[in-house]
Amino acid sequence: MIRSGWLADGVFCRVNRYMKRSTIIFLLCLCYTANAQLRVMIQGGMNFSNISFKYDDGRKGSYTAIPRFNGGLMFEIPLDDSWFLYTGPNYSGKGFVMRVKRPSYILDSIKVRLNYLELPITIGYKFSNNKLTLNSGVYFAYGFNGVRTYNLNRPEPEKHLHLEGEAYKRLDIGYNLGIVYQPIQRVGIKLSYSKSIFNISRYTGRKKINNVLGLSLFWYLKKKKEAEN
Repeated sequence: MIRSGWLADGVFCRVNRYMKRSTIIFLLCLCYTANAQLRVMIQGGMNFSNISFKYDDGRKGSYTAIPRFNGGLMFEIPLDDSWFLYTGPNYSGKGFVMRVKRPSYILDSIKVRLNYLELPITIGYKFSNNKLTLNSGVYFAYGFNGVRTYNLNRPEPEKHLHLEGEAYKRLDIGYNLGIVYQPIQRVGIKLSYSKSIFNISRYTGRKKINNVLGLSLFWYLKKKKEAEN
């Protein structure tokens, strides 16, 4: 049975309105700081994603992790000499692999790939050597597509898993932790971990949570003044 109704729809609409207002305020802040202090970086890498579950009947555990891609833009906004705000639009691939036995006793592999547009908002502390940064914060993610495929092609692949009436909610909110190492001035490596705060499943009687370990490379874009020099 799929959870639906006016209450859930109303909550989602209110959250959606708050996110739009927060995005507008965020963009205005970026415009204010962009001329002097804002630094932009491009990042890309791999996610190792899994989903943990807990059913009302007491069953709980997690599935097998699946490799996915991540990538996008990140803005570095200084708050003082050591503290920075990091945020920016990203693509984040999530999902899991589940192995099941068919009635014919054939082992099948089911892959669920969930695709999100994600906006992290994290606070980072950069140590005095400017090579190591620790950060933590929250993220807001919007599921724009999802596909379930079967290794044996029985049944056919299922698409659009985030649509109303399907298995997974569009909105995913969670927290993230990360550590960044910059061996040279404009290039770095980022190791991160993120986890959902709320249930992403639309089905009653079960709770599902995204767990993602990410490894990314990033590089700062040159400012106009740097390029002229």
